[in-house]
Amino acid sequence: MINFLKYHKIQTVFKRPEGKGKNYVLKGQWTMPEFEYLKDNVWEWYEKIDGTNIRVYFEHETGKVHFGGRTDKAIIPEYLLKVLEEIFYPLQDKLAEHFNKDVVLFGEGYGNKIQAVGKLYRKDIGFALFDINVNGIWLKKEDAFAIADDLGLEKVPFVANATLTDMIETIKNGGFKSAYNSELTAEGVVGTPKTYLNDRMGRRIITKLKVKDFESNN
Repeated sequence: MINFLKYHKIQTVFKRPEGKGKNYVLKGQWTMPEFEYLKDNVWEWYEKIDGTNIRVYFEHETGKVHFGGRTDKAIIPEYLLKVLEEIFYPLQDKLAEHFNKDVVLFGEGYGNKIQAVGKLYRKDIGFALFDINVNGIWLKKEDAFAIADDLGLEKVPFVANATLTDMIETIKNGGFKSAYNSELTAEGVVGTPKTYLNDRMGRRIITKLKVKDFESNN
């Protein structure tokens, strides 16, 4: 079994109170001081797809790709694994052209049979890339997406450049329609500051906002 990088935890913006249930946040009580400090800066936001986290590991030495779920113990359903193989096996030579080191491509497996709303995204199954890590370094979004374009890979939809404060209000007030279906409200957004930053522990500054997290607050 090959062990490779797992995607880090994405911290929510606000703390949750004990005994209030999952879909409730304490607005104004930040989980990280960096969020409060950066709340009026411009962040880059992408649609959060309600699917399953997928890791695609390109092993440069062998020129082969390997697939993993969110954790090493996660089992990828056969119908999703088949789609991943169809997408990435033909790309192994092109991946070798782009990368001279091992690389992990992170994306969302989504669509029919994946989560309750999966069929509302699409009738079949897809993979949408959202991050690339090369030798421990996260590529800038524009670089990662340029590589995705060259490989012919789908990318998670861009939503907006907006301050954290403004995006919180957007999500709090019901969010927006998904890029995949005008009748489907997007699950939420994932965002990073327009300039990539880390906290004092070396962790990426990145957060997620989900519409359902604010439902009980309204």
